[in-house]
Amino acid sequence: MMIWSVRLVLALALCVSLPPSAPAQQDRRSANMLVTGCQYLVDDPVAVTQSQMEAADVCASAVATILNYGRDLQGNMAFCPPRGSDVSDAARVIVGFMKAHANRMNERFDLLSYGALRQAWPCH
Repeated sequence: MMIWSVRLVLALALCVSLPPSAPAQQDRRSANMLVTGCQYLVDDPVAVTQSQMEAADVCASAVATILNYGRDLQGNMAFCPPRGSDVSDAARVIVGFMKAHANRMNERFDLLSYGALRQAWPCH
């Protein structure tokens, strides 16, 4: 389990740290790049294409990583998921936040996600 978690964190870090290969491409860290997959995850669709399944998997991996570190964050980044909440619950919160703040979709997915989860699930 620990090895899998370390590999997931390293893979996510690599994905979000890679710069776009061409100036015309979107920032791979932006909410625009991940929100579609999160929407597939939230809607729980019957994925009809490989790319839809892959997009949902990328979102699930990113959200799982963010969710794992919520309680360990300090200050205004910390959030406390309710007992029993899972990746799909967190993705639902994140998608709702991003729909409500569509003007911020060019911002980093992880930072928006922390804000969404902190707003929905503050630590007391």
